[in-house]
Amino acid sequence: SQLFRLTTNGRSRLYCVLVMNEILQGVSATTGHIYEYHTTEAYQLFLLNTGSNLGHIFIRQETLSDKVAQLFGNIDIDFKDHPRFSRKYFTLAETPEDEALFRQNVSRRLLDAVSNHDDLRIEIKNDKMIVMTGKSINAEDTMMLAETAFGI
Repeated sequence: SQLFRLTTNGRSRLYCVLVMNEILQGVSATTGHIYEYHTTEAYQLFLLNTGSNLGHIFIRQETLSDKVAQLFGNIDIDFKDHPRFSRKYFTLAETPEDEALFRQNVSRRLLDAVSNHDDLRIEIKNDKMIVMTGKSINAEDTMMLAETAFGI
């Protein structure tokens, strides 16, 4: 993997990481032959300093299964003042203390930036945040992810 520093602005640092994943796959054809080949997939993620302690939080796109599971108990962190974010994303805190920190310190700007996009995956640990998508990168996704990370 390669690490590129994009910007430094006071306490806030934003890094772009390109992760290359090489996969060896074997495919058995009907003739019994085994074919092996290598493919390389590139994933991109942004690492940034949030400037405040947000606890240990996981954010990903909400699924139908999540909505059904909430009928039996609510573990998702929802925000009454930000229904769009709450509807689109499943937010989970490691501990009740982490949920309290997140609710107290999360900015409206972060919730807005995330809710403007689909399929982001975010992990926050105290004041460090990783933002990525769940698919291989292309130029359009790279620009979208960079704009989102800069918006936070």
